[in-house]
Amino acid sequence: ELLLAHVDDRIIGGMFILLGRHSTCYWLGATAKDERTLKHRPMNALLPTAFSRAAARGSEWFELGGLMTPGLRAFKLGWGAEELLQPTFERSLGDLMEPLREARLRFRRAPP
Repeated sequence: ELLLAHVDDRIIGGMFILLGRHSTCYWLGATAKDERTLKHRPMNALLPTAFSRAAARGSEWFELGGLMTPGLRAFKLGWGAEELLQPTFERSLGDLMEPLREARLRFRRAPP
């Protein structure tokens, strides 16, 4: 689902929502980088709409996504989000993941 925020017939923000059987996931959002439109706080308008639609569909869970930056973390926690750890699983043939990590680190440290 795509939600859009408008001001004076101009799109100033958007949000992609992924719909599951029992859950809804905020996948991606963006706002116009224009001071005149940012004062309208489009994401603050879109999130309640997304929450309401999810509740109307009977979603049991609304996933707000990662907390990669301090600003994004504060924004999402301000909506009452619960911070959860997300495990990451890696698979490699013949246990090659660790040697690959070491090689990657050596490559990054090598002088140009």
